Amino acid sequence: GMAVVDEFLEKDIIKHCWKMGQTLKDGINDLSIKIGLDVEWKGLPVRGAITFSETKEYSKKLLHSIFLQECIKNGIMFGPGESLLCYSHNETDIKKTLIVIEDSLKKIHKGIENKNLKNMLEGKEMETVMTF
Repeated sequence: GMAVVDEFLEKDIIKHCWKMGQTLKDGINDLSIKIGLDVEWKGLPVRGAITFSETKEYSKKLLHSIFLQECIKNGIMFGPGESLLCYSHNETDIKKTLIVIEDSLKKIHKGIENKNLKNMLEGKEMETVMTF
């Protein structure tokens, strides 16, 4: 525990995490507008979740499942819930993450336009396990 306290005293960890998180949050929200998908980072910059809104044709679970699938294919792993930023995340990590997110969102948008989004999912749609 003391090693953790020493790190917080020696480094500006909190400021760094908030800066990286705000860059990620703003980037995702800007990509939503640029690409034309109803997706956003909800929550604090250091602890938030990427959320999708349902469309007439597609559930938010399907959209999110394909998003997670496409991100992991390109080396970025998100869970289905909240994501946390840490001191190890740097500007290069955030830039790479935003490039992968942009690519994933563009693929989803194209799948919606071409009316073949459901065919893009290579596994099963994620399911809700806990509801508290």
